[in-house]
Amino acid sequence: MSQAVLEATTRFDEYQRLVQRLQAAVETAVPAGSTVLVASKGDPALLALGQRTGWHFPRAVDGQYAGHHPSDSNDAISRLDFQRGLGARYLVIPSTSAWWFEHYPEFIAHVRSCARPLIEDPAVGWVFELSPRPAPPPATQASNGGPSLAAQQLLGLLEAVLPAAATVAFIGTGGAEVLRHSPLPALVFRDTDDPAIDQAAAIADLRDIANDSAQFLVVRSNAREWLAGHSRLAAHIDESYALVTDQANVCRIYDLSIRPGALG
Repeated sequence: MSQAVLEATTRFDEYQRLVQRLQAAVETAVPAGSTVLVASKGDPALLALGQRTGWHFPRAVDGQYAGHHPSDSNDAISRLDFQRGLGARYLVIPSTSAWWFEHYPEFIAHVRSCARPLIEDPAVGWVFELSPRPAPPPATQASNGGPSLAAQQLLGLLEAVLPAAATVAFIGTGGAEVLRHSPLPALVFRDTDDPAIDQAAAIADLRDIANDSAQFLVVRSNAREWLAGHSRLAAHIDESYALVTDQANVCRIYDLSIRPGALG
């Protein structure tokens, strides 16, 4: 066996032992049934946490590893807070990701402000218990002429979970405000200020959008009652496109390229 192969084998064996020690630490510190975020670098072994649900961090909209580290602390904070909103209650940073503490100092400060450390062992890793994300303030217009708080919440969610190059189609009121402030390319599919629409034409338009113009459909919370009154269009959306996330007070997001059930 060559020296290079021997060194590679040794590193692999050391990493496997680290994973086992980290798994044991998490299973000791974290209650069964909890949802745990792991700075995993995409390694599924780090998500094997017994009776706990492990999520990659950062995490893509389909639940897989995002494929890259956060771009900066603000990106990491946005992603963390979104996952807290989805129910993540623990964060694990393995010792192999100890560089996060220097590279994302504002993120680490944010973690320490909203979590308590359970394990801090540089030889194994760090485990934090996250507090639930606080409820957003009431939806009112921002005093500085910027987007309303409801729009801020919506746009922050989209920026945190959708690819930066994604184009989004909206259903809901306040379309002009969303388009003006959206961090993503966006278009209004239907404005719910229009009380009645031709549902067959709307379905045809949505199919065209899914084929050519947008990758995601966002149904704002202020459109739910309107969409319920257009049951044929609502059924087409639910039957034709995969639901990515449903945040009751913000929006539903559908992936226009994935059939229902394909995300699971």
